[in-house]
Amino acid sequence: MKDYESKLNELKKQLCKLDIAIPGTIHIQYRKCGKLNCRCHQSQDQMHGPYYLWYRKIDGKLYTSVIDEESVELFKEMIENRIKLETITGEIIKLGESHIVKEKLGQKNSKKS
Repeated sequence: MKDYESKLNELKKQLCKLDIAIPGTIHIQYRKCGKLNCRCHQSQDQMHGPYYLWYRKIDGKLYTSVIDEESVELFKEMIENRIKLETITGEIIKLGESHIVKEKLGQKNSKKS
C-alpha cells in the first residue's frame, strides 16, 4: 500500500506543476501570394512567411489559427503540457488498475472467453 501511495503522491505533485494545457500542433508555413509578378512565384526561397499555424481538433473538426512569432514558444509549452498531462493521467490510471487487481481482486486477473 505504501508503494502505491508514494507513486500516486508523486504523480499528483507532477500534475500540480503543470500550467495551462492545450491540444494541437504548431506548423511553420511559407506561402505564395496571388500576384503573378511577385518574387514568391520566381523561387521557393522567396515565398512569404514564415506563418505560424496552430492546428487542433475540436469535436472531430480541424481548426487552424495563425499565431504571431512572439507567441510560438508559449503555445509550444502549452501543447507540451497537454502531452505531460495525458502521460501523467495515464500513469495514474495504470496505477489504479494494478492497485485494484492486487488489493480488491486478490491478484486474480481472469480473462473472459
